[in-house]
Amino acid sequence: MPDSGSPDSGSPDSGSLQIKSSPSGAKIFINDENTGLVTPAQVGRLSLGEEYQIHLEKENYRDFFKTV
Repeated sequence: MPDSGSPDSGSPDSGSLQIKSSPSGAKIFINDENTGLVTPAQVGRLSLGEEYQIHLEKENYRDFFKTV
């Protein structure tokens, strides 16, 4: 699910999420799949009306999970 990070969401039936963390540099996983991105980043081409499990992972920090 790698994304170029551009603001273009892909189509009218898709959206994007701006994901940030403090500190930055956390790996971003969506639905257990590594996006190849680190925070801060914009993840696009997400289908509207779907739930997504966001997982942020950074060495020496607790993992963060959120369903959106």
